[in-house]
Amino acid sequence: MRVDVETIERIQAEREVINDHDFNNIEFYENGEKLEFHEKALDDWEMIGLNNMDFITSGEYKHALKSNLDYYEENQNEAI
Repeated sequence: MRVDVETIERIQAEREVINDHDFNNIEFYENGEKLEFHEKALDDWEMIGLNNMDFITSGEYKHALKSNLDYYEENQNEAI
């Protein structure tokens, strides 16, 4: 596999832009649809000290979706 350093630098620059934004002011979209999150889950995420990209790459955003409200409320101690 060929990997150009410039590609890695471009990706990292994009990650830095995302991570530099205030977490509460980011609107996440998936497949063109805005994701709606349980507010308590977002508050909990912000307190643990990981970055904005980690919210997505860890998969934690799936648990925080309003559509998964029951999951989050039942597992909020383990979810984050």
